[in-house]
Amino acid sequence: MSVFIALLVAAASASPVVGGDRDVHGCIPSAGYTWCESTQKCQRPWEEKCPVPGGDRDAHGCIPSAGYTWCESTQQCQRPWEQQCPVVVGGDSDSHGCKASAGYTWCESTQQCQRPWETQCPAVEKRNVGGDRDAHGCIPSAGYTWCESTQQCQRPWETQCPVVVGGDSDSHGCKASAGYTWCESTQQCQRPWEVKCDA
Repeated sequence: MSVFIALLVAAASASPVVGGDRDVHGCIPSAGYTWCESTQKCQRPWEEKCPVPGGDRDAHGCIPSAGYTWCESTQQCQRPWEQQCPVVVGGDSDSHGCKASAGYTWCESTQQCQRPWETQCPAVEKRNVGGDRDAHGCIPSAGYTWCESTQQCQRPWETQCPVVVGGDSDSHGCKASAGYTWCESTQQCQRPWEVKCDA
């Protein structure tokens, strides 16, 4: 029996006690704890994740989990507590070429970059469709043009304006649609390809 107790005591002293082991960081591996570099603490992997520095990269290749952010003026990834990112006035441009860091914004009505405290940007005048009429009362902004043969305003994609040969006369009575023009020397309407008009 004393041999059995001696073996039992020897076996007990040979197996490690749970919690009796610590690594260089003070973590207890036998209890499931390991050191996490990114969180700087001992943790169990099944309880919380240990982010791997560099496992997350942004569009510029910076590693946010390691504290890196993109600096536009230096064109590199840097940690704000290690190196300050200088703001370069005029180092940025929008789609119109306006430099926001210098206070410029696009003014639609003047079609240029302006500083609002220096030059006021007038509101863009909005023209209502139909606010313009020609000599016949047609509204060009709405697509209407005058049709001589129908004697009305119409849209060419809705109604075709028929050309009536001879349906138009100038102040001399010459019909342009038939090719006639006034000849001052002969004092008559004539077609230039039929009769030459001497000046």
